[in-house]
Amino acid sequence: MLWIVLVVLFILLILYVLFLPLDLVVNTIQNQYFIRAGVIARANFAVDENYLFRIELRTLGIPFTIYPLRKKKRKKRETKPQKKETERFKWSYINTAMRLIRSFELKRLYLKLDTGNCITNAKLYPVFAYLNYMGSDFQINFKGENQLHLHLQNRPIRLVKSFINPKKFYYGITL
Repeated sequence: MLWIVLVVLFILLILYVLFLPLDLVVNTIQNQYFIRAGVIARANFAVDENYLFRIELRTLGIPFTIYPLRKKKRKKRETKPQKKETERFKWSYINTAMRLIRSFELKRLYLKLDTGNCITNAKLYPVFAYLNYMGSDFQINFKGENQLHLHLQNRPIRLVKSFINPKKFYYGITL
């Protein structure tokens, strides 16, 4: 009986992780840059004085700080590793990347842009008006304000599904 309960709990845990929302937020308005996996984990990207940036990771309430650009002391190798033969570029890499990109869902996109050139801003105005008509929030201004709020969401089940059930992509057309 105990084994059945453990197996059911394990299956429920796997289902929870598969349907857990993964959020990517880039918000220059409030200086928030993070990746969140439901309530399990969150990684904030913050500016650091000594190093360029740091990653503040919080997993199940336990905080970690990672400095990815900090130099590590490496041991010298005695022999040089042999070079591997370079592989030819495969189009399957592009197809895989396209499937992964298409699995993301755009929750929010807000862009306020000033290129610094009034002519370029004027040329971008009709493009942004058309994009606003399509359902996003784009603005052109002449005040020097640049703001971006991007919120992408995905679920691990969609990522797995994009690998298991691949569709052929040719020039962005699904076959």
